[in-house]
Amino acid sequence: MTEPTPEEIILALIERERGSEERLPVSEAASSMMSEALSRSNPEAFTAWLISKGEEFIRTTIVKFDRSDRSRAARQRPREEFAEAMKQAEKGDTTALRAWANRPPRYKPGVEKAMAEAMERASAKLARKAQAKGNP
Repeated sequence: MTEPTPEEIILALIERERGSEERLPVSEAASSMMSEALSRSNPEAFTAWLISKGEEFIRTTIVKFDRSDRSRAARQRPREEFAEAMKQAEKGDTTALRAWANRPPRYKPGVEKAMAEAMERASAKLARKAQAKGNP
């Protein structure tokens, strides 16, 4: 009888966990449990399997980090744009800030209205300050 492959061992462990009263542990615990089982049952096959999957694991990790970076940048960009609009408004140009106030709702009901109203008040206040200083 041949030794089971690492894939077969992983599938068997997952099936055993699914069939048990307990749920499959969180990914860190599950991967730790499976690594231990594989390294004990057939260390040579496990090492060979890890080497064969190494490039895929690295690529998956890089993709995950790239996705995370893009997501973080997408969340940060509006904050930076708003900060820049506020700087311009403080100098007297409220055009960019008004554009923020006129953006379509993207938040929970009620939040976008309160936010738009607060931004409109801030924009009007800054415009009055700029006019008082003699800026158009």
